[in-house]
Amino acid sequence: MGEKDSSTDSDVDKYQEKLGKTKDNFIIQGRTSFKFIPHSVKVYIDVDFDEGARRVWQSLKKDPAARNEGDIPTFTECKRSVRERIASDKKRYKKYYNINVYNKKHYDIVIDATKKTPEQVADEILKRIKIVSR
Repeated sequence: MGEKDSSTDSDVDKYQEKLGKTKDNFIIQGRTSFKFIPHSVKVYIDVDFDEGARRVWQSLKKDPAARNEGDIPTFTECKRSVRERIASDKKRYKKYYNINVYNKKHYDIVIDATKKTPEQVADEILKRIKIVSR
């Protein structure tokens, strides 16, 4: 839908831009946040494709309504869906903003979360933010 209707992205992006101009000291997750909140510490959390797809699959098995992927009956279909989502992201954000949200050069901190728990990722972010903000 986002490839045909920019409002699915632009409404959220306008909100982020306003938030970045009016608020301070907050955490936000978003693919385009680095662009719309430029005066921030930008963190990219990377993961091996297969591990990322496995995590999506586990999430879908626990709660199919928790994500907007729809009905995905197999892990193979889940991997296909994740690939399609990444391709759609790249296409949309290039079209609307001329950016590649997956290009790590846009970020101050890049963390490989493939073999880390969420708690380990959070700890690493906090440690590295302290270094970046000095």
